[in-house]
Amino acid sequence: MTPVRSLAAGIAALGFASTLTVSLPAQAASPLHRAPAPCERTGRYAAQSEAEFLRIERLDLRGARKREHGAGVTKRDSGERPSVSAPGSPERAGGDAPADESDIAVGGSGSAPAAGGSAAGAAPDTGGDDGRAGGQTGSQNTDDQSPAGTGPHSGTKAPESATRPRGLLSGVGDLLGGLVPAAYRARDDDRTEPAEPSATSDGDGTRVISGVGVGDSRSVMIADGPVKSAAAGLLLDGRVAGAPAAEQVLQQAPPSHGTPLEQHTGSKRFGPIQVGAGAMSAHARWNPAMRCAAADGETSRSVTRAERMTLGGGLVDVPGTFSATSSTALSGHGNGALTVASSTISAGQFTLAGGEVRVRVLRAPTLRVSMSATAGGEVRYRPAVVEISGPTISRTRLSTGSDHVDVTVSDIGQVTESSAVTLLPSQGSPVPSIPGLPAPSGGSGGGAPARASAPADGKTVVRVSLGDVRQASKGHALAARATAIKVAVVRPAPDKGRGKAGYASTAVVADLGIGVLEAAAVAPEHGKRVVESGVRNGTLPMTGPRIAPMLVMGASLLVGGVLAVLLSARRRRAA
Repeated sequence: MTPVRSLAAGIAALGFASTLTVSLPAQAASPLHRAPAPCERTGRYAAQSEAEFLRIERLDLRGARKREHGAGVTKRDSGERPSVSAPGSPERAGGDAPADESDIAVGGSGSAPAAGGSAAGAAPDTGGDDGRAGGQTGSQNTDDQSPAGTGPHSGTKAPESATRPRGLLSGVGDLLGGLVPAAYRARDDDRTEPAEPSATSDGDGTRVISGVGVGDSRSVMIADGPVKSAAAGLLLDGRVAGAPAAEQVLQQAPPSHGTPLEQHTGSKRFGPIQVGAGAMSAHARWNPAMRCAAADGETSRSVTRAERMTLGGGLVDVPGTFSATSSTALSGHGNGALTVASSTISAGQFTLAGGEVRVRVLRAPTLRVSMSATAGGEVRYRPAVVEISGPTISRTRLSTGSDHVDVTVSDIGQVTESSAVTLLPSQGSPVPSIPGLPAPSGGSGGGAPARASAPADGKTVVRVSLGDVRQASKGHALAARATAIKVAVVRPAPDKGRGKAGYASTAVVADLGIGVLEAAAVAPEHGKRVVESGVRNGTLPMTGPRIAPMLVMGASLLVGGVLAVLLSARRRRAA
């Protein structure tokens, strides 16, 4: 073979080889093998929830006159008003005014702030001297028997409890003096009146305490925050003046935790509040791929439970186990991912007014809020179903929002305050909160208004009602809250010349919430890229050299080789 022919054959072989052996780019992955897309930009995925078993919006302590025994009237918004009055009572004799004429708004001490509850607006408590590591914290014991006169307020200075309403728990009270007989007070309650007022004073001996609660659980997820996930459980959402902070558990992520942090507690007493043995748990988890919804799962969960709870010796008595649970999660992937916040409470039964009103919880309330970048948000609230009974009332079931029953209570004698301990609102939330959440209107959850005018014969009225859910939205942020069971106590106030025929001046003695639920969810705005990886979901990246230049080069070499072979053959024939 001549040198020219050898060269031509080599060029032709090189052209063929280049077209056959060039590395082709990967076009797509199979459904079973998805390439992980890196999170080049964090999406605004966030959720927070809070569940509180007991909140006292307002507790007013003052003197009371002797009351005769009476009964109550059940009222429903549907117009059905089954009588629950005792035989021979003034209501059956027609001595009382119609129930609808006495329904006016509650004179509470204020409404709850934005969703997210007490977590809203509070800086994350990630540091401190509690010695926690790895995003966890232990607990502290509370000495609630502070000396008399240790309250921080004096003179005319406005107390913190009057100027600082809380989110999910906006009030805790002292004993409802005048409503609970002395026989129901704790035997070891031998404390004296503090030298200084521990709550608001209106000049006539009234004390109004708010801002403290019992059985609180909080959960939060903020994908674009320094703390991605956090959960906290608190037995007492508040503080005792002059005492260390109450026990609580806190867990934060990152790093992610495989097991929850749990703290068991013995019986505790915080002034007029007594709580049996219980436990608090907090679990925070986080996957870095959740920043752009490339992974999903539950991110935080908190549970607080106890075996028994009493307020004021008998104003509220929960004989069995109660609990509060909150959680957050990310469900789904990509632009269709949902942020989910859920909260609920549970309790079998409880009594009010020293056992004169029995409440059995037939169905626990639940609140769930979700938000998606593409499908929008949704609020799901399942109200509680309760059964009301007592010595003077027939069994009555409440199942829809604003259903309520009014009950008058028996003679309770002279007011006796049982606690010299000052209870104040907590100074901040242990978990971070989502900034810029909308605030649902309507206070802490709708419900039947308290009766602001009681019968002139000096009876005290206890109203039990179911609350409605309130919600608000702003962009791709959705927040909701509800008070499952509302309890209002109204009694005659000292005569100041007000009122009309058959009625006297009255005061809202107690405004309580059983099962205060809050939840909020946030997702990225529609149209914004969530996964900024440059490829479609489910595909592999383009790899290797570009195919067009290689095809052109291979074809050129092939054509050149063929021409060289033809040229050499023609020259040989000519020779």
